[in-house]
Amino acid sequence: MERARMLDILLSVCFITVLFFSRVVEFSPNAGLEFAGKQLKGACLFQEWTKAPCPLCGLSRSFVSLAHGGIRESFSYNFLGPFIAFLFIPFVIATAMSTWRMSQPIIETHLFSRLILIIVVASLTLWVIRGIYYSQHPKQLELMVRK
Repeated sequence: MERARMLDILLSVCFITVLFFSRVVEFSPNAGLEFAGKQLKGACLFQEWTKAPCPLCGLSRSFVSLAHGGIRESFSYNFLGPFIAFLFIPFVIATAMSTWRMSQPIIETHLFSRLILIIVVASLTLWVIRGIYYSQHPKQLELMVRK
């Protein structure tokens, strides 16, 4: 099997895993992310090392909230979260179809590279905007960054 197709399949498996765990993990504002009654800590290495929110800060909470039907909360944790999560499903379906038909792997398409570029630019832009906002509202930063 060619390398690009293997990467398509690997990404699809990762996306399905993220969606599955988003459904089985719970989130509460007081306890954070929990699985089987135990608090999950240290999920973000960037935050652990810098004590600052990373460019994708809140993405896990956004996915978990979305998987539990909290669309408004999902947007509040990371505005891009619902958009990214909804891109997972078409990617998995397109990967299955391209694998079945033996057509061009999804990661080799121009659409995929453009979507990745848009997500990266949007994430970095959101990070800068949040940085400016949190520099003016440090109490909100404490709520966003879980210790």
